Amino acid sequence: DRWEIPVSPWRTDGEHVLVCAQRGFGYNRMAMPNDWPQAILPALRSATKRPLWFRAHPKLREPQKPRGYDKLCDISKPLAEDLRNAHACVVYTSGVATHALLAGVPVFYTGPTMLAADACQKGIDDLEAPWLGDRLSALRRLAWSHWSMDEIRDGEAVRWLTNRP
Repeated sequence: DRWEIPVSPWRTDGEHVLVCAQRGFGYNRMAMPNDWPQAILPALRSATKRPLWFRAHPKLREPQKPRGYDKLCDISKPLAEDLRNAHACVVYTSGVATHALLAGVPVFYTGPTMLAADACQKGIDDLEAPWLGDRLSALRRLAWSHWSMDEIRDGEAVRWLTNRP
């Protein structure tokens, strides 16, 4: 609320399912397996008859282009364009979920956990009947975990970080 970030009402319609990849780098358990976009496709096809759009992570040197999706999104265009008229957004675990939640698009994730997980659905079993519960508490917790520009400008953030053990 303090950041004055608008939260759109939940979307109760929409035509396509937007599948968004993350950068699958590193060896931690949160990293998306490189084959996730292709591996999840059969389950998505079983879960919905809606068109499946795939959006690669824009910072990959060579964006993934998995076969079998109805549309490969143009990553030079804003994410908001691909979220427009989306029925749902599916991620492994990604910050894209926050953008989708703010736009009112229900989010499903298949990774071990993620930020704002309590505002999203784990797995894709209910892809056609998304949970439209309380997002605000999850989004508020996420916002409270960030420093404001005023706190950064007056040095509070640096003072707090440098006084840590």
